[in-house]
Amino acid sequence: ISIQADKHCENILLTNNYFRSASKNAISVGNETAVEIRNVFAENNVFGKIPQSIVYMTSDTDKGGKIEDVRMRNNHSEGYPCQTAFRIEQHIINKDQIRQTPVIWYGYFENFTNLNVTDTGIILKSLSKKTQPVECLWFKNIQIVGTPNIIARDETRDVYLDNIGP
Repeated sequence: ISIQADKHCENILLTNNYFRSASKNAISVGNETAVEIRNVFAENNVFGKIPQSIVYMTSDTDKGGKIEDVRMRNNHSEGYPCQTAFRIEQHIINKDQIRQTPVIWYGYFENFTNLNVTDTGIILKSLSKKTQPVECLWFKNIQIVGTPNIIARDETRDVYLDNIGP
C-alpha cells in the first residue's frame, strides 16, 4: 500500500490486512508527496513476501512535505526475508539545490514480530540535526532476526529503542 497525496490527508487506518507480496515495500508513506500526511494507524497486519521494506517512509528535498504521527502496532511477518524492516528517510534529490526541508516526525512502532532482515533492521536518515531531522520516533518490542545490523541512523534526533532484536 502506498500512501501518497496531492492534497493534505489524514486519519488513515490500515487494520487486519494480509500483504501477500509486494514489488518493493509493504507500507509506503510519502515518497512523491509535497503535502502533509498525518495520523496514519496500522494494526494487526500480516506481511508475506516483501523484498525491500516492511515500512518505508520518505519525503524529499525537491518537494518537501510532512509526515507526522504514524502509529503501527501488533503486526507480524510470515518470515520471508526482506532487505530492511523500517526505512525512514529524508531523501536528498539535489545536494546543491535544496528547495524544501522535508519533515518526518512523531512515529510509534510497537510489537512487530518475526521480521527476517537481510541487510539492516532499521534505517533512519536525515539531512542534518540543525534543520528539521527525522525525529521523535519510538520503536518498542520489535523482533528482527537474520541480521547483526539492527539499526543505522544518520543525523536523527530523539529516537528511542526498547527491546529491539532477535
